[in-house]
Amino acid sequence: VGYLEGVGAATDFNQLLGAVRVEVKAQGLPLPDLLYLMARGDTPKVPLRRSSTEMHGRLATALLPFLFALVSVGIAFQLSPRARRLTGFLLSFLPILLVHLPLTVAGRSLSDAGRVPAALGMWAPDAVLLVAGVVLHLRAYRR
Repeated sequence: VGYLEGVGAATDFNQLLGAVRVEVKAQGLPLPDLLYLMARGDTPKVPLRRSSTEMHGRLATALLPFLFALVSVGIAFQLSPRARRLTGFLLSFLPILLVHLPLTVAGRSLSDAGRVPAALGMWAPDAVLLVAGVVLHLRAYRR
């Protein structure tokens, strides 16, 4: 079983059978394992708030391309048709850098520390972009 070169004097029985214990952080877990970890609750090494923060962070990140497009198109509707393409790109990229990124970093740190619920900390930046995109589209529709 296995290669003979891999067996040395310091090889324990679990390593020989391939059952080596591996420590994986929440970022490296697949989603089903993360959901199982959340269903288990607090464990000595992983508190529930960290698992919850990671799960809500993944789900909120999955919605980001739609929200970025919503805000970008809303900003493009506000610009005149003669505006240059680079100006529209830069203006639509600014809310992502100036609003979403700082709110995401702050929400993750606050929810990891347990000061705000994980759902609020991770979904608030997306909610801000959603509201901004809807307002921009309504404003463009009125014009």
